[in-house]
Amino acid sequence: MTPKSYLSYLNAYKALYVKKYYTELDIQERNFKIGLEKIAEASIAIAKMEVSLKEEESRLKDASDKTDILIADIEKESKKAKTKNDQVEKTTSDCLHQASQIAKDKEEAMKDLQAAMPALSRAKVAVSSLNSKDIVELKANRNPAIIIKFILDTVCVFFQGKLLPIIVVQVEVNKKEGRVIPFL
Repeated sequence: MTPKSYLSYLNAYKALYVKKYYTELDIQERNFKIGLEKIAEASIAIAKMEVSLKEEESRLKDASDKTDILIADIEKESKKAKTKNDQVEKTTSDCLHQASQIAKDKEEAMKDLQAAMPALSRAKVAVSSLNSKDIVELKANRNPAIIIKFILDTVCVFFQGKLLPIIVVQVEVNKKEGRVIPFL
């Protein structure tokens, strides 16, 4: 190897090295610049996202506060509704109890009415059998017989009329004397 060929070899190596090294360096530099641009874009996007995140957090906090207030109002209304529902259930229960008591009372009244109906029909027949002559006879009798007084006392007791105080008197019935307590 001669010095000239050595120098040309070194120049060729240098040219190849520069070409290869600078090409690679250019690619790496271009990639590095692209990477830096991407990082800068990402930083800007992150900054925008942080601003929008803060806005969203404030809106979320406001919405959360409103939701908490709404939940508290709903709980109050729910308690009021439960209280009202309890009152309605109690009233319903009382009404059902009263309805059953009324039904029992009605049933007893119907039994009493059915028992009294024959007496009523007999009384209607008896009243319809009265004529004006019988009424005139009663009006004419200012001092009725004791038996009539007893019958009228019984009628007063039956209809729960007001009775006079009890006084024991000596009376004669069917030609027999005895002591009785008149009710009229």
